[in-house]
Amino acid sequence: MEVVLASRSPRRREVLRSIGLNFRAIDPETDFAPGYSQPVDRDGAVRFACDAARSKGEGYARLHPEVVVISADTIVHADGRIYGKPASLDDARATLHKLYDCTHLVVTGLAVHYRSECRCDAECTEVTFGSLTPAEEDIYIGKAQVMDKAGSYAIQGVGGVLVQGISGDYFNVVGMPLNLLDRLLKECGLPGLLGAIG
Repeated sequence: MEVVLASRSPRRREVLRSIGLNFRAIDPETDFAPGYSQPVDRDGAVRFACDAARSKGEGYARLHPEVVVISADTIVHADGRIYGKPASLDDARATLHKLYDCTHLVVTGLAVHYRSECRCDAECTEVTFGSLTPAEEDIYIGKAQVMDKAGSYAIQGVGGVLVQGISGDYFNVVGMPLNLLDRLLKECGLPGLLGAIG
């Protein structure tokens, strides 16, 4: 089967390559515009992530119904607010300050499009942060490439120094929950991940 990943995220690509999946990556045709100003509960954050995931893959999938199109969107939810990629370095700092010494929720909406069908769901993982001193924060901001990361961090990079613990799927925090992807592929009548790489 031909598989396309509609995502700009190098981390999602790395996860799929690491398990040996043969796929082609494309930039999504749409970039979901988040409405961060309105408070949302956990269910609202899940709906937002799923809507964003579906929108990123549906255009390509409509034109190529025989291709398996995978699309995803990862957000951070804390204190009733959705945090995506920061708009500026000041925004990144403000986001980090909101997350310090707290537990937040990482939500990845994941969609599989195939033959005019779309199966979509979300994975949720709780992440507990410590905090950084101002000097450490300056080093972190300089090293972590915060501008392309929801919540201004990546667990598998230098942002891991912030993480005191997680409850849930590690790969979800990276942005590609493999167990959920396996289930959605099977719900579309396709082989799961092991069948696809075997």
